[in-house]
Amino acid sequence: MGRTPTEDRRDATDLESVLVAFLPFVRKQAGILSGNDAHLKDDLIQEGLFALCRSAGSFDPDRGSYASFACSCARNAMISYLRRTSSSREDLVDETVSLEDLEVGEDLLGIAEDREFLGHLLDRLTPVEIAAVDALWACGSVGRAVGTLGWPYKRVENALARVRNKARRLVAERDPSKTE
Repeated sequence: MGRTPTEDRRDATDLESVLVAFLPFVRKQAGILSGNDAHLKDDLIQEGLFALCRSAGSFDPDRGSYASFACSCARNAMISYLRRTSSSREDLVDETVSLEDLEVGEDLLGIAEDREFLGHLLDRLTPVEIAAVDALWACGSVGRAVGTLGWPYKRVENALARVRNKARRLVAERDPSKTE
């Protein structure tokens, strides 16, 4: 038998209540785990909240309180994310720091004009941002990069937007007359 609209609304309200209740914990843990990297903190918060959404259906009250379970799920998801991205960053840095094979032009991030600029930009990027740029360069489009990375479209788009913003700030630092 199917679910009623009332049951669906109640579940959505319950999930929203869980997310609101545990958001301070998720933010605090993300801050601790990310150090001073604001973009990594945002990615960790997203991972923690997704974990809370996934955990709602797998809670077993015989094994303890929901609060302990939810906190463990959120924190473990953030730690798993860090492990995944730190190992992929080491691989990406080896590939992307050797800029000899890159042909740099105006189309690259819209503003990158030289290899030195890219070297400075890469030093400022998080593992997620490096992975998104690497996938974009390898695949040629955001849609194909999403498929390659297996990430949600919005996550890739947000990472690339952060890269563009960092590139603009770097251009402004190097030549203030080029700011918008």
